[in-house]
Amino acid sequence: IKVVGSGVGAPSDSDVLLASVSNAIILCFNLKATAAAERAAEKARVEVRYYDVIYKLTEDVERAAKGLREPTYRQVHEGRVEVLLPIKIPRLGIIAGSRVLDGKVSRGGWVKHSRGGNQIYEGRITSLKHFKEDVREMAAGQECGIGLDGFETFEPGDTMETFRLEREEL
Repeated sequence: IKVVGSGVGAPSDSDVLLASVSNAIILCFNLKATAAAERAAEKARVEVRYYDVIYKLTEDVERAAKGLREPTYRQVHEGRVEVLLPIKIPRLGIIAGSRVLDGKVSRGGWVKHSRGGNQIYEGRITSLKHFKEDVREMAAGQECGIGLDGFETFEPGDTMETFRLEREEL
């Protein structure tokens, strides 16, 4: 948020012109704009907001700042999987025949695929199967087939850490 101008008293035509050229809005606290300034704002399509409680003004500015920022996400661990063997599935490609060691695996979730302690892939889980049935999630101790988006070079002994992305609030 950039403050283009500030002042005391009702907004004038020049304030509206400044807001118009800088693509800004005018915030008024405990007063109204002059009739000429209101007409100029309407003509220039400049938004003028009026407040009589300072907390409402600061809340609006805070909400605007949150809306302009890119959202941030954090990874929340869901489970750990061991690849037992690669399985070729017609029309789907190669999936990882796996055992869920702890936690859970969810279709549409995210995964970090490692081989020998080195991460070799990070991406989405596109398919999750239990025998021939599509499932939403698999819990610890169960075996399943896991298909990854754009990755098919599975080897026995590979491990996968599954996680979901949660949006962080300010």
